[in-house]
Amino acid sequence: MTGWWTAAAYGLAVVTFVAEDVLRRLLMAHLKFWRIVCVDMSSFLVSLAILAVSAHNGPLTLSTFFLALGAGQFAALFLAAGLLPRRERFVVKPIRGGYGTVARYGAWRAAQQGLRPALLTGMRATVGLIVGLAATGQLEAARIYAAPTMLFVSGLSSFLFASFARDTAKPLPELLRSADRMVLLLVVATIAVGGVFIGVLPWLGHLVTGHALDIWLCVGWFAYSTSIAAVTPYGALAAVRHRQAAVFGWRLADSTFSLSLAVIALAMGGGVVLVPVALTAGSLLGGLAIRWFILRRPFPSRPEEIARTISPHHSQAEAHV
Repeated sequence: MTGWWTAAAYGLAVVTFVAEDVLRRLLMAHLKFWRIVCVDMSSFLVSLAILAVSAHNGPLTLSTFFLALGAGQFAALFLAAGLLPRRERFVVKPIRGGYGTVARYGAWRAAQQGLRPALLTGMRATVGLIVGLAATGQLEAARIYAAPTMLFVSGLSSFLFASFARDTAKPLPELLRSADRMVLLLVVATIAVGGVFIGVLPWLGHLVTGHALDIWLCVGWFAYSTSIAAVTPYGALAAVRHRQAAVFGWRLADSTFSLSLAVIALAMGGGVVLVPVALTAGSLLGGLAIRWFILRRPFPSRPEEIARTISPHHSQAEAHV
């Protein structure tokens, strides 16, 4: 019975998360990022309150965590619906649209989003097989310490993608110059944040992980975060300009190159500190390829393809929610 209850609680958490994330993406499309912060905070506070009450009344279980997450997402779902721009708060009848276009675009984007987690998983397995689990633990602890900079870059990339999509009618050279400026800002900001984290490593590293961290492993992961900051705007711009398949191809190539380079370095007796260096090298090469081989080539923005996915009845409300 407990297993079924846990499975049901997990299913509730997943369904509410997906529904809430749809509205988050809609807010993101309107560049309402501060509203998204409010939505996420509401989910966090509701979940935390439920866990606090449950902990006061008895021991916490896995089902309790799933139910708390589901309840938090459910509360955030209603708040997100209320924070949507008024012209988005309606339900329309099912209409025939560009399902194929949306599915193709979404499939390529989803595949691309899965590359980095797959690369990191492959990296952990490689280090574990060649060097050992102890080295894997050290590498992962340093990555966790550097994770805030990766989250920082990931959050800004969401803003860049939405802003590039909004400005899709602008000429490509103008958008490319904007991407270059964002790369410079992101790289400087990431280096600055990484420098602060390295400076407080002796104190904060032990607080976060419970033991001392290798400073060069941390430097390597901060370098990897900086490489992500240097290439993310180009990938976002290329995807907005309908080159998502080409972006996936280059990202797959640089991920394969990174993992191969790490395997060679470890097999030749190199230390585990070379692993984030290998990932950084591959990431930078992939970003440069997107910048010079995809975005430098002229290609149409294909506004007519976008238009086919939008119903002429888009602004007609059927029922307010």
